[in-house]
Amino acid sequence: MSTETGARGPARRDALKAEVRRHVAATLMQGAAHRPLQLAVAHIYRALVESGRWESPNGQWRLRLEGDNLITERHSGAGWETVLTGTVTA
Repeated sequence: MSTETGARGPARRDALKAEVRRHVAATLMQGAAHRPLQLAVAHIYRALVESGRWESPNGQWRLRLEGDNLITERHSGAGWETVLTGTVTA
């Protein structure tokens, strides 16, 4: 696990998971049922822990972890647009 996420302990991991869930539920999976949302969050969380970023298969969405900041972006004709940011604190 990287220093950015797991090495700071369980409280940090829980805070990151909660922030990922908030971002996913508010943006790319608005109104999704509990189980699909839960599966997506687990997949995105793993990608963030491993590489600090995740991009949707269709290339429309991406989440990036920069230090304590989680950034959700949407691709538009003009490039990447920040849709939501949040701070991961533990």
